[in-house]
Amino acid sequence: MQTDLKCAIRERDVERATDILMQLQQRMSGERVADVLLSCIERLAWHEGDEPAANWLLKNSSSAFKHRFPGA
Repeated sequence: MQTDLKCAIRERDVERATDILMQLQQRMSGERVADVLLSCIERLAWHEGDEPAANWLLKNSSSAFKHRFPGA
């Protein structure tokens, strides 16, 4: 399912990505879904050659996400 999410994000298919995230939310904790989402975005950034974005995600993603979504 993570591969499907990465493909949906790559294709900028918001509806499909949202559907996949809703399915993940039924099976995983909110924190785990957030980790999966950020991991997919990070891998996509590396794959597309956006090294600055990928490095920023590696350094800041968990703290930035927890700040915006304290319940995660």
